[in-house]
Amino acid sequence: PLAKTILRESGAKVDLSKLQGSGPNGRVIAKDVLAAISATTPATTTPTAPAAAFEDVAVTPMRKIISARLTESKQTIPHYYVNQNCYVDELLQLRKRLNADIASVRGASEGEKPAKVTINDFIVKACAMALREMPEVNCSYVNNMMRHYKTIDINVAVSVADGLITPLLRDVDKTGLLGINTAMKGLIAKSKAGKLLPEEYASGS
Repeated sequence: PLAKTILRESGAKVDLSKLQGSGPNGRVIAKDVLAAISATTPATTTPTAPAAAFEDVAVTPMRKIISARLTESKQTIPHYYVNQNCYVDELLQLRKRLNADIASVRGASEGEKPAKVTINDFIVKACAMALREMPEVNCSYVNNMMRHYKTIDINVAVSVADGLITPLLRDVDKTGLLGINTAMKGLIAKSKAGKLLPEEYASGS
């Protein structure tokens, strides 16, 4: 009776006499009717949204290199992240004194706006000094060997109109804060103007 009720309420065109029952003595039961109804019900298709309009734009050689390096970095280099709270009150005071000294020495003689060292200059320099103290970090794993670099060259990220570029500062451990600042300003200007040479955004150590 349940099988007949299910069939009647479903409205499906199933001939009970042709069903092979799985109940006692081959009797057709509810699950047999449900299976038969499922077999005769056409599959519903979900309407697909029309494909979005798009335009393929060729990338510049610089963007190709950026894409390749970022992908390589994430896929081939183990990442770990370290968070550290730093109190930089004394560093800020030092920066203030250094910039005052630079202004007094260079501003009057050159007749132009004096350079100012930035917090970023201190961070880049600190990284270089850490690499000098721990040369085993200034290396890469290449062809089943550890490649130890003889120089300390650091890439610094610069935001540009069409993405991110990482120009290279060379021999940072041997360069003073003002030298780092001057070199970085030049690289930033060339980055934003799209005039960086390939060797100026090569991989650092």
